[in-house]
Amino acid sequence: MYGRGRKGGGRRGRWSNCGRYWSNMNPSGNSNQLGSGGQYPGGMPAQQTGLPQQHQAPAVAHVSMNGGQAPAMVTPGVGPAMSGAYNPPPWGMPMWPGPWHAPGQWGMPPACMPSASMPPVVMQTNMQPAQLPLPPPPPPPPLSLPTQLQVPSNDARPANAGGKGPSANAFPGPGNRAYFTKEYMDILEDIKSNKVLEDARKRLASGRRGNIRIPENTVESCISEEMCKQREVQYFHKEMGAWELARINLQEYVDSLHADPPSEKGEPSGRNVGSSRGVNAAVAEVYVGKTTRTLKERWGEHLRVVKGNNKQHVHVWLRKTGMEHYAPIPIWFGDAPAIDGMESKSSHNPGLNMIGRKKKQKPRLCRTRKRGADRAPPNVVYEPLFFYCPAVAMRQEPDLLKILKALAKQKVKGTKLVCNNSGARWLKAWRLVQLLFGFTKIEKQGVRMLLKDARATIESGGSWSIVGLFHTKTKTELLKAERTALLRAPWKHRDLFLLSLVELIDLNNGVKSINQCRGRQIVRGILTNVFKKKFGINPCLNIVIKIPFCTTINKCNVERVVKSWILERIRPITLVELYARVWLKARLKVRTVGDILHNQKSFSQMESFDCSCAGFDLPKMNGHVAVKLSEIDHVKSFLFNTKNVSFPGIFMTKDALGKSCNEAVEVLTQSLGISEYVKIDWRDVCRPGVGMTEGCVRSEYVCGVAQAFKGLVMSSLDRNTSETWLVCPKL
Repeated sequence: MYGRGRKGGGRRGRWSNCGRYWSNMNPSGNSNQLGSGGQYPGGMPAQQTGLPQQHQAPAVAHVSMNGGQAPAMVTPGVGPAMSGAYNPPPWGMPMWPGPWHAPGQWGMPPACMPSASMPPVVMQTNMQPAQLPLPPPPPPPPLSLPTQLQVPSNDARPANAGGKGPSANAFPGPGNRAYFTKEYMDILEDIKSNKVLEDARKRLASGRRGNIRIPENTVESCISEEMCKQREVQYFHKEMGAWELARINLQEYVDSLHADPPSEKGEPSGRNVGSSRGVNAAVAEVYVGKTTRTLKERWGEHLRVVKGNNKQHVHVWLRKTGMEHYAPIPIWFGDAPAIDGMESKSSHNPGLNMIGRKKKQKPRLCRTRKRGADRAPPNVVYEPLFFYCPAVAMRQEPDLLKILKALAKQKVKGTKLVCNNSGARWLKAWRLVQLLFGFTKIEKQGVRMLLKDARATIESGGSWSIVGLFHTKTKTELLKAERTALLRAPWKHRDLFLLSLVELIDLNNGVKSINQCRGRQIVRGILTNVFKKKFGINPCLNIVIKIPFCTTINKCNVERVVKSWILERIRPITLVELYARVWLKARLKVRTVGDILHNQKSFSQMESFDCSCAGFDLPKMNGHVAVKLSEIDHVKSFLFNTKNVSFPGIFMTKDALGKSCNEAVEVLTQSLGISEYVKIDWRDVCRPGVGMTEGCVRSEYVCGVAQAFKGLVMSSLDRNTSETWLVCPKL
């Protein structure tokens, strides 16, 4: 990698031959001296390997790389120092300035290693003034740190290098690196811990945060601060994250507590637990490294094994006065009076990182409003009920059935006084009240009666008492466990084939009591399979009668007549209750002009066609009839638009109604073995109809037109669906 830019100065990166960088990192402050001699910080000479001798222009004497003897170095007052011959290492092998103890032929120490007693020498090649002696060199770097040779500065580069080559951006030596030592990390941890503690103290003292409740009573605040000093605890805000809490180092306190001699009294008990050093050590050990659960849970796991009264645990540290959003962490020890006063004055405090009880719950959504809208506050019910009934606090207006169900769920016994100010509004579901709570005894003005006979009494309002609540359970409630077992125990499905028809019908009638829609579908499918295989009937059968459009037919009367006809002919009689719940619906089937005239579907199934043009005096194309209905004379214009609805006639409607009813109940009659046909009296289903409007035609006329052109294909045009096209089958 080389630097950016076109000039040589642009190629000087951070680790390249930047003179300013090397001068800042050089202890002596001379970049030329460092770069000229290839010297490490500390005054040690460095060997430059991997470069030919003729490309080097040294300014300081060094050992010759060709094995010759280096010239003598002259120092004022010091004789010339001689050095022995040195064999160069192979090409590309780095040199290590420290004492290199490698076996073999490369075990010789590097040449010209200065002695500790010998002062450093300065080369006098040119006529320059004598320089001051350099300070003694520091000890060599450890052998465990891998280093590389330092690149000389820009002044000592070869002439033909030009800022290129592998030595331009070589990584610096170990003296120029910044290592993160343990001492440096300890300093950072100390700064972080002190910053966290100072922020917590500032928030506690200032009280500017909105979720901190400042005690209004100054006396209680002073008492709380005094107890904190006596107890010697630190309070940390609960909003502090787990990372910040983990930086609070309590291990030193654990070590100091373990170093103390154990108490002679043995294990503490009762309230003296708070002043025990062993308990404090246990608390500190529990807290270190565990910040996901509350302090109460963590401390309780280790401190509930203490001998004494089990109700008095060491939760006094979790209680305080006026600091609901802070949790204490015990550091040192306190005396028993301070703990007792703190326990009596303060309230319960949840631990750190608690998201359960103190978290604000989202408001419930109202089903009648748009999804996502907050539910409005519930309306206060002013009917005074002299018993605890949570159903009364609902948003809807309470009725008698809801109140009785709430009391039955609570298993209320004895006499309960009720004051009814709503009057007849409590009688919304009086039939269910009679069915479920009809035998409940009530008393009003000394007169006792059953609830099923007290309709007028409740409607009049006033106060009355419930003497004995009696809840009658229906078959649906009694068989709820068996229906639930079908979902939880699939191996019990085979036992359904052993049940009788009545028992299966009872199970099927209560399927709607299952809350989940998916569960209802599964249970209904299981029971339907048993009904079909054992009895050959379908309990989920839906009957739909398609009645032709007529203004004189009453759909409700048709449904009633057909259903009564089915129930009269069902055998055995136990199936009456099952098929009484069958969904029977009558729908009006509207027939347009196109539905009566168009007959192209009947010709699509024929293999061969004969010419039907004989006898028709109509326009032809290629010898066969091909004409629009609107081009034929003596045809009313009402039929030109196939989307018009004709007025139904009585004779056609009677035949169509009987046919539709028999088609609807065909599946049911086959399963029950009924061989009769449905016959409906027209007088039972008709009503005074509406007269035909002007311009409309009857259905009989449309059928007559279709009969007049019998043999021709009548269909709609491709691009005009409202137009009828008459054509010979040959075309």
